Amino acid sequence: MERVLEFFAEISKIPRGSGNTDGISEYCVNFAKKRGFEALRDGFNNVIIKKPAAKGCEMAEPVMLQAHLDMVCEKEDGKIFDFASDPIELTEKDGWLTANGTTLGADDGIGVAMIMAVLDSKDLLHPEIEAVFTTDEEM
Repeated sequence: MERVLEFFAEISKIPRGSGNTDGISEYCVNFAKKRGFEALRDGFNNVIIKKPAAKGCEMAEPVMLQAHLDMVCEKEDGKIFDFASDPIELTEKDGWLTANGTTLGADDGIGVAMIMAVLDSKDLLHPEIEAVFTTDEEM
């Protein structure tokens, strides 16, 4: 879970409202390239990352994991915040993770973070993984 929260904190720094997904899509492609994975990005900023099967699992059917990259952009009255350029300010209190005056972006940022943790893991026994990250779901 710790690695999931680390990835969530990273992607929370990237503005990713619907229609503003260039940065988060680029992050996903760079994430894949750094690990030697195949990454495909289309003209709508959807991204597919393919992680080869672990040794011994090459003959198993691939598994697809999917999450969407964009988030709902809402803020409290009076909060000065630009969703097109400002990072989400994460706060933790009493074991709860929240955002400072804005939506948290956990829908579906936590799904993205969980998939990234799976892709990043070197210890999982798994078939080929096809991670699909779509955009503008919130629209």
